[in-house]
Amino acid sequence: MMKKLLFITTAFLTTAVGVNAQTYGFTKTTATYSDLTNATSLNNGQVWDDPDLSISTGFSYQLYGNAYDSLYLGFGVGGTYSTSRLFFSSPFPAIFMTTADLIDRGYDSPNQVSVSPISYKVEGTAGSRIFKLEFKNAGFYEDLNANQGVSTDYINMQLWLFENSGNIEYHFGPNSVTQPLLVYDTTGPAHGLSSNIDVFNFQISKNSIFLEGAANNPTAFQDSAFRVVNGTPPNGTVYRFINGGTVSVDELIQSNQINLSIYPNPTTKAVSMNIDQSDLISHTVSIYNVNGQLVSIKEYQSQIDVSELNNGTYFMEVITKDGRGVSKFIKQ
Repeated sequence: MMKKLLFITTAFLTTAVGVNAQTYGFTKTTATYSDLTNATSLNNGQVWDDPDLSISTGFSYQLYGNAYDSLYLGFGVGGTYSTSRLFFSSPFPAIFMTTADLIDRGYDSPNQVSVSPISYKVEGTAGSRIFKLEFKNAGFYEDLNANQGVSTDYINMQLWLFENSGNIEYHFGPNSVTQPLLVYDTTGPAHGLSSNIDVFNFQISKNSIFLEGAANNPTAFQDSAFRVVNGTPPNGTVYRFINGGTVSVDELIQSNQINLSIYPNPTTKAVSMNIDQSDLISHTVSIYNVNGQLVSIKEYQSQIDVSELNNGTYFMEVITKDGRGVSKFIKQ
């Protein structure tokens, strides 16, 4: 029987709980993956499964506008974290680096010596430090179980928490996942963040951000839906969750894939778009200012009220079946 009981439950979270006003932007980039050196071991050479660990991050990091100084690995899968050991006193915030059920590749070896170290380190000077957590050469429980103790698939990955910016990054290294439906129980894992998850009442906050689409170029959705990607992020992939929702305006414009028009433009109160609601994948619209900061997320309607915005230039973004649509408008 699969051990992912929490995530079998979580996959059905469809009702929104109270939402924190904090938002995140998302961008996918690439960077050379390097193993941590001179890091502190968390498993100390012992084989592991369902790691139950609490780590001091060495500084206060931000998650949905709140400050925390520890990270807890105790969901029974390895790649998903909460801010304290009291996560069953839900609702609680969570970091979903991956929902794959990880295990030491040496777990069933005769000598019981770990070949999948878990370690962490803090780099940088006070005020601009980065906490880095690494799973090196980690295996997958279902793979090990199905192959009678022989691990064939593996992944390398790191979680980075930034002290100064409050950004959160997932770095993915060399991997081999030949059986995604076996190790993920679906097309791929979930990657994202949530300000509040209530396991017992099957609820998730509506400002949760999860990725969907191809793992090498996913789309971020900010709503109360639990989503997964297709496949495994390639070596060198970095998923960056941007604290406060600030993204590159150039990147935002370049991501436009459809002919999206907003009218009237300029506007004083409300705008409409030349899209059919049935074409939307996410029934929300995101509004960014000229600095690339996410200033509002609204439910899609035939007329979208923007009267609360300060006068100025904005970009409105929607996600449709044909791709991402971005268009500029002026609020007067």
